[in-house]
Amino acid sequence: MAEFVDLNAGDPILASDLNKLADDIGDGTLGHQHSGGTDGHATLKPDAIGDGASITIDGRFLFDKGGDLASGSAITPGTDGNYFDITGTTTITSIATLQAGAVVIFQFDDSLTLTHNGTSLILQDAANHITLAGDHFAFISLGSGNWKELWRNLATAEVGNLSSTITQESRSGASASGDVSYTGAGFTPTTVLGFARDNASGDGFSFGFGDDALLESMFSLVDVTGTPFVLHETADIVGVFAEAAKTNGQSAVLKTLDADGVTLTWTKAGSGLDLLVTFLYMR
Repeated sequence: MAEFVDLNAGDPILASDLNKLADDIGDGTLGHQHSGGTDGHATLKPDAIGDGASITIDGRFLFDKGGDLASGSAITPGTDGNYFDITGTTTITSIATLQAGAVVIFQFDDSLTLTHNGTSLILQDAANHITLAGDHFAFISLGSGNWKELWRNLATAEVGNLSSTITQESRSGASASGDVSYTGAGFTPTTVLGFARDNASGDGFSFGFGDDALLESMFSLVDVTGTPFVLHETADIVGVFAEAAKTNGQSAVLKTLDADGVTLTWTKAGSGLDLLVTFLYMR
């Protein structure tokens, strides 16, 4: 049988009082009413507790973990908790409308893209994020279907706001000029360093860098037969040529920094060279 507590406006609610109120608060459904018996006590509604006044809690809230949510363009948190596992790999672009001030915590079980939106899904650094299994994100509702990230706890360590990833790619000398996208960064980089070498002879070598303003510079060493290495500086990010005249080889400029890597525009000269390219992504 439910126990009743008489409270006056402005009285603090203590944990012991909440224990007595538990049966009358209901089964967790927002707005659920419990009759409260026939002794003149008022019916209680969970969504009316406080009614704009302060509530003092001398203890802890024990929130439930909700059922798993399948990833999708729009995530709808269940009514069974505030903490949810997100399964699957579908890109998320929004969270369903909850009242302003509502907080949800998501644990991601796989890799997917959280898409930043400056109004409806505001992420740190105003950038998309590709999750890894074990990543945790907390969001607070701003109302009207708009949400803002409160914090994140990533499965892989970050130093401050610095993240970095190294990937390696092969580029065939037979490949035609044009755009090529490279992935694997795990985030939208703000800076990328490119290192390339002649994958056949190992003689030619270059290192370059580019940033989110698409400013870039490359330094290349060309092994000219019978002379020392020749150093060149060009407005590329990677590239290797067989000789100083650059009539045989290939190089690339930075076209875009993408959600999971970069897109480069390659230009081939002559028969090209087989390259081994290493990218260092940073943000």
